Amino acid sequence: MRILITAFGPFGDCLKNPSESVLNELAQRKLDSLYNASIDWQVLPVSFSSIDIFLEELGNDYDLILHMGVAMGESALRFEMIGQNIKRGTDIDGKTHTGESIVEGQRDIATRFPESLLTQINNEFPDSTMFSSNGGTYLCNYVYFKSLLRNGETIPTLFIHVADSYNQPNAPTISEQADILQEIIVRYLKIS
Repeated sequence: MRILITAFGPFGDCLKNPSESVLNELAQRKLDSLYNASIDWQVLPVSFSSIDIFLEELGNDYDLILHMGVAMGESALRFEMIGQNIKRGTDIDGKTHTGESIVEGQRDIATRFPESLLTQINNEFPDSTMFSSNGGTYLCNYVYFKSLLRNGETIPTLFIHVADSYNQPNAPTISEQADILQEIIVRYLKIS
């Protein structure tokens, strides 16, 4: 089983991105050797052009793709069920989009990741997780939509907005969020 897990680096006022911290916490746990999986870890710049290059160079040999980003101001992890065909915001390179489609004429795309698995996790961690059908319009949604468009029919792909642990006192800690992500990975490996 080959897995890709991504997170985003700093941007704007977010000098320490919780998604990168969760990724680093997971990587330190050496999940690949614990669960006999090959896991690639990637921190992505908050840049439209960098995402385009990353996805163009991405191989098709993954069995699972998990993307992460931070939901600023949120105190729970959000399981994003839909990649929306819209881009908006200014990235770290100064590139601005004002709400245009990512791909003209394309519909929003739903994930094919097993919703039943996420429901189990949500039932076990009801104060720390939630479902969402609005991943925003910034880089998190951009990488998710483009990844679903590119691989969503053949590779289960999920975007998880991690909680804003550094600014929300009721948010799960980085370690607690990594525990939840690890549980998702382990359960996915069991059903695959």
